[in-house]
Amino acid sequence: MKTINKLFVIIPLCITALLGTPAQAETTPWHELSDSQQTILKPLQSKWDSLTEDRQRKLLKGAERFKSMTPEQRKRAEKRFQRWKNMPPEQKARLKEQFKRWKKLSPVQREKLKKQFKRFKTLPPEKRRALRQQWKKLNPQQRKALREQLRQQRSKNN
Repeated sequence: MKTINKLFVIIPLCITALLGTPAQAETTPWHELSDSQQTILKPLQSKWDSLTEDRQRKLLKGAERFKSMTPEQRKRAEKRFQRWKNMPPEQKARLKEQFKRWKKLSPVQREKLKKQFKRFKTLPPEKRRALRQQWKKLNPQQRKALREQLRQQRSKNN
């Protein structure tokens, strides 16, 4: 009887050791990347093998997207990346939080915000600057009240 109990413990351990656990992630070693992937991801070469499988997957997806961009799109992406690299940690944290909120919005809400932003961008620079300054002067309660007022105006107009 004791031998059978031992087998119930030993066999699963042996199978797990041979096959690996199902949750075990497989990372891609640097040398297995294509030449184009290595070129795009060169700044990450020294730490590539220590990245998680999820992080590697996201970076490879980004590299594929980068390869399909036009030269103009690549320049914009590189410029944004440089701006991100030079940002203070507090500002990066704020942007990450804003991005999380953006991802939680419904497609309809996102589209609404995109339209509002496009409308804002069509304003003359001095008008945009004045609106930003006015916004910065408001405290959180005033901002909330203004948002609600604007929502009500929009709903009346629609």
